[in-house]
Amino acid sequence: MNISSSGSTQVLDQTMILVGLESNLAMVEFNLDTEVIWVNDHFAQALGYTISEMKNMVHKQFWPHNFVNSSEYNQLWENLKKGIKFQKKIQRVDKKGNLTWFEATYIPIKNEQGVVDAVLKIATDITNRENQTREVVSHLKNLSIDLGSKVDINSKENMKALQSLKEQINLLTLPRLKPQAD
Repeated sequence: MNISSSGSTQVLDQTMILVGLESNLAMVEFNLDTEVIWVNDHFAQALGYTISEMKNMVHKQFWPHNFVNSSEYNQLWENLKKGIKFQKKIQRVDKKGNLTWFEATYIPIKNEQGVVDAVLKIATDITNRENQTREVVSHLKNLSIDLGSKVDINSKENMKALQSLKEQINLLTLPRLKPQAD
């Protein structure tokens, strides 16, 4: 598709925009068979690969195993082939098998006839932020459990103290009530 005839109102030089995007974001291109046909260094490094290692790899190799065998995964690619973009926070598996988090957008790329030829993924590695968030959430859950435990212990101690006070009052009151009962 000829960009200049597409009706774009873009002011900046489009080549410079592409250079800026490529040098700052993780990017990868897939053919419709889900094979990597191009990848930039940011994306390759985020997953622990070199650019040459990633060429011709299949998209499924980067996903957790439980997802690649799901109908949701197949639906993702069916939608992309129909020209429907996909945007979401996603998990990927790096070269060592570790989980990596991306904020990603998959963009179907159409040829001059309007048919999807490829898919471009533009992403930001958010692994550190996601791990920190999960640590904070875990810490808050533990604080909640600890606080609940302390409240429970304090309640039991207060109940014991109240029971002891009640027994002492009964012991003090009983001698006074005994003459009245006679």
